[in-house]
Amino acid sequence: MRDIICRGKCSIHREKHSIGEWVEGVYIRIPKGRFEEEEYLIQPIKRDGKLAMLENVEPDTVGQYTGLTDKNGVKIFEGDIVKIALAVSAPRKHICMLSHDVTYEVAYSCDRAMFVCVNGIYGFPLELYKSDECYEVIGNIHDNPELLARNEEAHHEQAED
Repeated sequence: MRDIICRGKCSIHREKHSIGEWVEGVYIRIPKGRFEEEEYLIQPIKRDGKLAMLENVEPDTVGQYTGLTDKNGVKIFEGDIVKIALAVSAPRKHICMLSHDVTYEVAYSCDRAMFVCVNGIYGFPLELYKSDECYEVIGNIHDNPELLARNEEAHHEQAED
């Protein structure tokens, strides 16, 4: 059984975490009540397996853990930006066009019911390659959106050629 863990950026300063700091654990969404606003929380899990104090998080930064790690042992979350770290061959010819210079956002596809890597032009299942050999997490869409902007520049240059 895989762990269902999420991460998000703290929206309220507490003892352990500052505003904007990443926290991971169990995601909880409390619907808007009659007198209260909707709340988005993550309850971190301590190393001993016990639950820590709830942390308020920015809802648009919440991403689920894919259950995979990259070649450096870094957990891959929805919203991460990855690149192909090794030259690999793929079972499908059109995917062999992947380049080391192109970055991919990890997203969840409801249509396919799986995590995928997308970059605006290409999209493929995250599990197509061995994550612990081929992928490298280089940032995320919240802290490093410029890493995806490089793809757009490269596509414009190719279109002009």
